[in-house]
Amino acid sequence: AAEDDTEGGALEMPVTLRFAELDNIRLRYLPTLESGLTVASLGVTADEQGQHTLEGKGQWKERPFELAGTAADRQVELDGTLGELALASTLDRPDDTLNFTAVLTTLDKLGAIAEVEGLPAEALSLKGNVGIDGDVIVISGLLAELGSSKMTIDGTVGPEESASFAIAADGESLAELSPDLPAIPFTLTADVAAEGQTVSLDPFELTFAESDIQGNARLAGGDIPDITLRARSSLIDLSPFESPEAEDDADPANQPAAATTDAEPAGASGSEYVFTEDPLPLDELRSFKADIEVTVDTFKTSAISLVDIETRLTANSGDIDLENHFRGTAGGEYRNRVELDVGADVANLKLDSGGKDIKLGLMSGPEIAESERPSTNLDIDIEARGATARALASSTNGRVLLTQGPGRVDNDVIATVSGLSLI
Repeated sequence: AAEDDTEGGALEMPVTLRFAELDNIRLRYLPTLESGLTVASLGVTADEQGQHTLEGKGQWKERPFELAGTAADRQVELDGTLGELALASTLDRPDDTLNFTAVLTTLDKLGAIAEVEGLPAEALSLKGNVGIDGDVIVISGLLAELGSSKMTIDGTVGPEESASFAIAADGESLAELSPDLPAIPFTLTADVAAEGQTVSLDPFELTFAESDIQGNARLAGGDIPDITLRARSSLIDLSPFESPEAEDDADPANQPAAATTDAEPAGASGSEYVFTEDPLPLDELRSFKADIEVTVDTFKTSAISLVDIETRLTANSGDIDLENHFRGTAGGEYRNRVELDVGADVANLKLDSGGKDIKLGLMSGPEIAESERPSTNLDIDIEARGATARALASSTNGRVLLTQGPGRVDNDVIATVSGLSLI
């Protein structure tokens, strides 16, 4: 009997191909697909030196494709096009590992095929090494580059849906990833582990411009998803994400006067009420667990600036508790607690909020200095019960007290809030 001296895990090709040619083949690999894969021609030839040449063409999802490649000894070069998307790749197999490189031109054309909008018109390049160690796939030095942005991944994929990766990414501009994002630098590092339906990031760190977020997170799937998050930040500044167009649209002076009609207002459900009679998602609210703690030293937008933010959310089979606290940079503090008890047929809501000497600028706008904005005192203690938003609103009972101190306000904001801009 012949002995099998092939070592376990080796990437060996058991068949030596000399010549093959396929024509007029139509493949439909899933019966539910609206359009399958049509291979008009596929040819493989080999010369006397053992180099194989591949040529093929066809159509996939109404887009023509072409393939052209060569394979000799331990190296494969494969180029292809799918519609306007182009691929250039090489595979090299030293020993029992596989080196690969690939360039997709360009990412927005891939987005058009995958029906994903907002991808940049940049080439995506990939390279790395894949090996096998027993029953574990080892990924080494996987590098993805898009403009000046790059991401590296090292890790393993094991049996029984287990995997672990170390991920690092950085770039000079978020706008390279999407034209909807601002042109600010960013970095990301994370250790990712997966075991069955559980995925964890421990630790992770994200920076964008001067902002930073770090911590750890865990998501366990199943019938009742379980989310755990611990995160802290010294600064979260969202002002770079506020486009000039969005700020102009938010300016009350740029809002057109509302036209009066005889038509009844209607919500998403066609209700004539501000609070609709759509059923609350009681089943979803009962079907998750969460334990989340977030602390932020400073939070900023173009309109507000808050400090010493602490937020905690717990959820367990319909018992949801949210607490948060913050202070304003010009003084004042705010506390808030929301308790939601979700039963099979109804939700019970308790809201206890209070603020003292808060200067958020909601009635002033970003043009008025924070020191000149009026301070606000707020005291809310209410309870509600219902299975719809309208039922909760109609059953609300308790106390709401709002007092506004002296200071400068924006006339356009006041006019909009009071309805004068609609006269």
